Amino acid sequence: MNDERHDLDEILRTHGGAPDHLPSFVARLTAGLDKADREMGRATGGWLHLPRRSRSLWIRHPVLATAAAVGVAAAVAAVVLIGVPGLSRVSGPEPVSAAQVIQKALHALSSGKTVQADATVKEQVAVLPGGVPEYSVTHSRVLLRSDGSFRQTQTDKPQTSKPVQMRDRADAADTAYDAASGVFRDYSRGWDWDTGGYVNRVEVTTGYPLGPPDRWANVQFDISAGARALQADGAATLETASCDARPVWVVSGSKYAGSDPGPTEKETYAIAIDQQTCLPIRVQMLADGVVQFEYSLHNVRVDEPLPDTAFTFAPPKGAKVVRSDAGFRRVPLARIGSTLGHVTLLPAWLPAGYLQRWTAVAARSTTANGVTEGRNVVALQYVRGFDALTVTTRTVADPHAAATVDPVEPDTSWADFVSRDVRLTAGAFAGVTARVVVASYTTIPHLYAVKNGVLLTVAGGATAEELIAIADSLRPYRPD
Repeated sequence: MNDERHDLDEILRTHGGAPDHLPSFVARLTAGLDKADREMGRATGGWLHLPRRSRSLWIRHPVLATAAAVGVAAAVAAVVLIGVPGLSRVSGPEPVSAAQVIQKALHALSSGKTVQADATVKEQVAVLPGGVPEYSVTHSRVLLRSDGSFRQTQTDKPQTSKPVQMRDRADAADTAYDAASGVFRDYSRGWDWDTGGYVNRVEVTTGYPLGPPDRWANVQFDISAGARALQADGAATLETASCDARPVWVVSGSKYAGSDPGPTEKETYAIAIDQQTCLPIRVQMLADGVVQFEYSLHNVRVDEPLPDTAFTFAPPKGAKVVRSDAGFRRVPLARIGSTLGHVTLLPAWLPAGYLQRWTAVAARSTTANGVTEGRNVVALQYVRGFDALTVTTRTVADPHAAATVDPVEPDTSWADFVSRDVRLTAGAFAGVTARVVVASYTTIPHLYAVKNGVLLTVAGGATAEELIAIADSLRPYRPD
């Protein structure tokens, strides 16, 4: 055990430890936080949208707030919305708690392969005189595959009756990610609030990150991770009701899960799940009892094969193509050491059913929230149906900041409020304090810790106890 505890120390001494503090890092950290705050309104790949509201939900203009901004309540909504693949009826005894209903969906998701569905998003965009809410409605076609690939294509016609700058959604949008190639495509035709003009462009990003913290957590990639947080806090309630003349279970809960709420606005969610099929009839997020966001899937088809071509598209005619490289290279595990010149750490323990799917490296990367800069990044992704776990290690420029400022969340103050510290007792990171964040209204369950200038993150579909066990199991990878 003592030898294991010194593994990371020895590795870092051998390979030079952490780099010198980068010039102007504090200023860049502040700028990064400001940048994350601005960009949460348009992060790529998001399909969940919310109107302008409080800072606690990181909302900007009433277009394009992502699932990262929405947090766990919306993510668990999407989990249940997927329904139960391969299950036409609820089996076993009648559930007596919200956790049991959520567990049924989670169990099915762990063996799911594909989902095809029509999606409808309803979001509040204004409050009219008399307190009457005004809503925007967006429709799209959604494709998901358990390797992480997804595509979302807007199916609405342009709002030609309104001036372009007054439209509450894009005229056209198509977002696709091919997990095998690591290529992300994002097409938008409509008003761009950043440039203050009408755009018609496709952003093509190669070397796309495997998972958080190098990309935002969102429903397309992380459809079941959010439910783990909701299930873990135990705050959700269950009741039997009727919706559209159908018997449903209604899973409800609050953002604060028994904590001191602070703000006066009460933020809650309610998910109505059809008892016959385990599909939802309605999913809502509310503030002071007023619906802010409503999401539903229709015409759901599960576990039907999807070709690789489903997760890519050619630039539409006339669209400007903007290319970028996020820097992550897919490489076999055995080549990672020679690629970056240092020892790779692997978890010796994972929750049952998880298998390694993708490995990638990046010479440098800044976390999606703009907080943490790192080099020699190793990212390992494990999947179990639609469950996904991403384990990353990187050398950081400012170990103290990396250990104290959440690298995953856009709102680090909320992350601090709901996090807890644990002492890791085994493996390469033994002896250091890790911060665990598993709570409602965070983007994804995650753990992070720093030892000798190396930042560890574990993020995805796991409970707090499982995240800790994974961190405690890290060992140097030694090819046979």
